[in-house]
Amino acid sequence: MKAVRTEIVIDAAPQTIWAILDELELYSEWNKVLPKISGRTTVGSHIDAVITFTGAEPQPFSPKLIRIVGARELRWVSEIPGETVSRAEHYFILTPRDDGQTHVEHCEEFDGPLADMMWSMVGHIAPADYDALNRALKARAEAAERQTVAIHPIIDREGATEGIESLQGLRCQCASDPVEVLASAAPQHTHLCGCSLCWKPEDALFALVAVLPDDAVIVRSGQDKLHDVTPDRAIHRYACKDCGAHMVGRVEDPDHHFFGLAFMHPELSGERAGAPEFAGFVSSIIESGTSPTKMRAVRRSLMALGIPAYDAFSPELMDLIAWHKLKLKKAPAA
Repeated sequence: MKAVRTEIVIDAAPQTIWAILDELELYSEWNKVLPKISGRTTVGSHIDAVITFTGAEPQPFSPKLIRIVGARELRWVSEIPGETVSRAEHYFILTPRDDGQTHVEHCEEFDGPLADMMWSMVGHIAPADYDALNRALKARAEAAERQTVAIHPIIDREGATEGIESLQGLRCQCASDPVEVLASAAPQHTHLCGCSLCWKPEDALFALVAVLPDDAVIVRSGQDKLHDVTPDRAIHRYACKDCGAHMVGRVEDPDHHFFGLAFMHPELSGERAGAPEFAGFVSSIIESGTSPTKMRAVRRSLMALGIPAYDAFSPELMDLIAWHKLKLKKAPAA
């Protein structure tokens, strides 16, 4: 067996490096050795690719993905049929280090009757080219983790150090005849939400959400402009038909853990929005189009703001939800 073995240490988490390796359509942006890859990264799939070694013509190939361990290992194989199959197996192994960096092993192994022939074609140039790819991967991953990320226009501007005691009138974004909603109680559990359902202003990664007692919220004007944009969800989000701003979210199911509460976006009050207690459903911003290469930078920005990040609600709310479900199970049948 012949083998090309290269390695590099990257000052980034395996998660970020993996996201770069897994975004096949962007390979042309950062390396010249594998300038084109497309397909679906699932075990057993074939991907379409082009490899370009120094001084050689670009060579298309269609390897089969044989092992995928998220954020740890990516492995594909190209096979030449014959009485005994010849194989070229290409892989990346990502090993997290205690110092927060990642050791990357990038290798290709040639085996079978045609191994010597394949080696004679690329063995003398592949190590340098794979080293170049490694350096390009390192530059892209380290830049991704250090990029500046905007969380929400108001939070970016005001920080996240102070809460607010009340919400005054909330207005939609229509220039005339706006929907107006009044709240007579203090907002609670103010948080950032990364789900794809909550409304957020332009250029915001997260929605800003405040929780209030439902009986403390009234629509003062523009009721006829409101429509339910999530009728099949537990939280019915009522938005302005004209500007699209979500004015209030309400729960109709009396058995739901949030029944009796209303959800509002405090920035629509025109006042200071207040400090979020936490950021929830952080990973869900990927579903809304955020590149997974940004996620470490996003979490770092939240940490710098003093905002705990979770992939559900806060532990406090999750405990309340779990207890509510148990109460329903223990309650006698009506």
